[in-house]
Amino acid sequence: MYHNIRGENTQAEVFLKESLRLHEKYRYDDVAAVYTLYSRVMQNQGRTVEALALADTAVVLAQQYNQPGLLPDAYLQKAFVEHSMGNYRLSKELAAEAFRHAEEGVSRSRRVECLRLMAENCRLLGQTSEALDYLQRANLAMDTLSRINMDRLMHERSIMLEVEKKEQEASVRRQQIADQHKLNIVLVVTTLILLGLLSVIIIDNRRRNRLYKHIVSQNARAVNREKKLREQILQLEEKLAAQPSETPSQTLLQDEKRIQDLYERACQLMENDCLYK
Repeated sequence: MYHNIRGENTQAEVFLKESLRLHEKYRYDDVAAVYTLYSRVMQNQGRTVEALALADTAVVLAQQYNQPGLLPDAYLQKAFVEHSMGNYRLSKELAAEAFRHAEEGVSRSRRVECLRLMAENCRLLGQTSEALDYLQRANLAMDTLSRINMDRLMHERSIMLEVEKKEQEASVRRQQIADQHKLNIVLVVTTLILLGLLSVIIIDNRRRNRLYKHIVSQNARAVNREKKLREQILQLEEKLAAQPSETPSQTLLQDEKRIQDLYERACQLMENDCLYK
């Protein structure tokens, strides 16, 4: 079809022959379309006899493979070949048959071509009134087709706009989800850091409390020892005061020495009983 549109009939013929060769091997149902296009290529080259035979084959194969959608093109191509050969009456009949099959299907564009070809055949046959009627119907069909195409384009455009809107909304939603995910990660990390700091603070407070309790306990024991030591000294002084006075100086010296020893031992104990021992 591409080469046919560009007028490259020789190249198009090569591809069409290859398509028919493949059909002989694999047997696909829409082969009638290949014969219709092949007939058009032959007609463009002026080989009308071959073009007519190919168009006949296209009609037969479309019926054989039950492809009613291909019949309008096949009949219309045969009508164009007959028209080019000067068989205007037969061309008109074939175009009418193509139009009938196009009305049964959905080939609206083919209806316009059929009506225009029938109008041209009628003009060449001298049927002016009928030619004008076909031409008006062709113009009406063209207007209808244009309106349908416009409605279809507007509908497709509205669908595209709606799809684009949905895609934009989906994109915004995906970005919101991504942002929320990042925020959740930040909150989790922040929470973990705060929990870690709180744990450190709690552990430090417990350590300080234990330290304070230990200091208070040590101070209390030191106060108790000092109190006992003072009581012992007081008792010793009372004992010395109650002793006989025969040897006062010797006894006094001995008692002072004992008191000094007790005091030094008490001080030594207080120094050695440190806070962290």
